[in-house]
Formats: sequence, C-alpha cells, structure tokens
Amino acid sequence: MLVSLALLASTLAPLYAPDSEFVLAAPLNVEGEPVAVVVDGWKRSSCDEVLAPKLTVRASEHVLAIEVRALPGTGLCQPVMTRFTAVVDAGALAAGRWLVLVNGAPMEAGLEVGEGGARDEDLAAVTAVDVENAPGGGWNAVISGELASSCERLYEARVATGLRAYDVTPAVAHRDGDDCAAGRFAFTTRVALPDPAAAGRYLVRVRGRGTDASTVFGVGDLDVIGKDGH
Repeated sequence: MLVSLALLASTLAPLYAPDSEFVLAAPLNVEGEPVAVVVDGWKRSSCDEVLAPKLTVRASEHVLAIEVRALPGTGLCQPVMTRFTAVVDAGALAAGRWLVLVNGAPMEAGLEVGEGGARDEDLAAVTAVDVENAPGGGWNAVISGELASSCERLYEARVATGLRAYDVTPAVAHRDGDDCAAGRFAFTTRVALPDPAAAGRYLVRVRGRGTDASTVFGVGDLDVIGKDGH
C-alpha cells in the first residue's frame, strides 16, 4: 500500500494550528445554495503545508466547526511567517444564523443564511474576479465572464457589503430579434467597491449564472515578508 509523503511526514513532525487571522464569508447566502468559508492567516514557514481543513457540521445547533492544521516543512526553511488562504466548502445550509468556529475560536460576524429561492436567471456567467486599485482611488472588482447571446448586455451590478466581505451580482438584459446569435461572448467589466472600513483582508464573491467566482485581497501592509515567526 502506498503512503503519501504528507501522511508519512505527519508521523515524524507534529501538526500545528496556523494563525487564522481572518475568517470570511460572503454576505448573501441562501439555503439550497453552496456556502463557503474562507480562512486567511499565517503559517510559520513558506515550506509548511496547510492541510485541507476538516469541517464538522452540527446542523441541529447551527454550528460549523472547522479545524485547520499545518504540517511543518522538512527542508532548510527560514522561520518566516507566510500568508495562506484556505477555502472551506460547507455545502448547502439551512436558513438561520450559524456559529462558525475555527480551531475553537468563533468567527467575528457569524454566518447568516437567508431563506431559499430560485437564483435569478438573468445573471451573467462569471469565470473569474480580481481586485485592482482604481485610478482615482479606492478599489475595483474586475469581473470576467461570458454572455450567451449577441443580444445580451450587462446593465447593472449590485454590490452588497458584509463584515470584510462583498457580494457582487452582475445582471444581464436580453433583447429578442432575428439578428441575435447564440454563442459564447467574453466580457470584462469593472465594478467599484465601497471603501473598506479598515485595514485587513477582504473577500469578494461574484454571484453568477451557474457558478460563482471569488478572491481575497488585502488593504494595508499585510503581506510583509519577514514578519517574525518567533
């Protein structure tokens, strides 16, 4: 039987709980749709491996218990704190307020799941999102995706804010006509984000037709290489 290197190494070096500095979730969650929790923090070395988080759902208590562990590297590594981001897929959850625990510590804002309903079919199909500094200051979400017809166009992008999180919902307008051609028409659009309230890490999720896209970005000097790990 083959044994993975990570499993073999775990028998030689003790696992540890990395510093989970930020625990993030998008503000617009509804029952029946997948919910994700993002854990963003620091591991002790760039050589360390953050293992896939372990999730326990205690549905009767509305509790998500997440355990994050890191495996120390075996090479010659400097003890320099290195940022990591891990995404935990919690699946579809019942409506209500959920307590999220990461290594036993509660998430600052908790997690709200609204009552279910059919997702608006007039959303754009999104493939990726990034965040950039806007030319005049502030931040833009740069959204890439596809339209399904030459007669579709983006007409509105609604932005909802939560604690260190944004939900962007790009809507599509349709026009019928004999000149409309079906196909895959790529687009890129920019949506201004409300100014972050403070320095920290922020989640941006774009709700799309069929799939979502998300990314995490930092405000302030949060990724300084050389943050002392001692």
